[in-house]
Amino acid sequence: MLNQTLLFLIISTFRTLALPPNAFSVSFMSLQAGLLFDNGGTVFFSVFMSLWAVTFLEYWKRTCSALSHRWDCHDFQDIEERPRPEFTAMAPMTMRNPVTGAEEPYFPETKRFNRTVTGCMVIIIMVSLLIINVIQLFTFIILKCQSSFDYLH
Repeated sequence: MLNQTLLFLIISTFRTLALPPNAFSVSFMSLQAGLLFDNGGTVFFSVFMSLWAVTFLEYWKRTCSALSHRWDCHDFQDIEERPRPEFTAMAPMTMRNPVTGAEEPYFPETKRFNRTVTGCMVIIIMVSLLIINVIQLFTFIILKCQSSFDYLH
């Protein structure tokens, strides 16, 4: 219950404090796309956003301290998070945790490495397919432009 209350408090506080940077960024929308990164206003905007972020975080720490005092939960400690059910169901074995002494689901290093390599290979294949398609598109555009240029002359 306390986590849900804090979540709604974070959202409402962020929504209130997000108005100044949003209003400030709308003023930059009127610039041309080419000038968006090549003007002095970009530096000013980044400094403004940095200062706003620091101000927001400090305000949030102060609000959290005030609320924990008002709600009398200074010594509140987070409840230990249990492993996700999907992870527990797919883990091939359990192992005793040396710190807590509890049995926990465990993936051996080899299986974890195999899954990581498989995921990386899928990403590499997809990126290479994207690059091949972009090269094909540019080749088609260049050949199309050459053929229409040859037709005119």
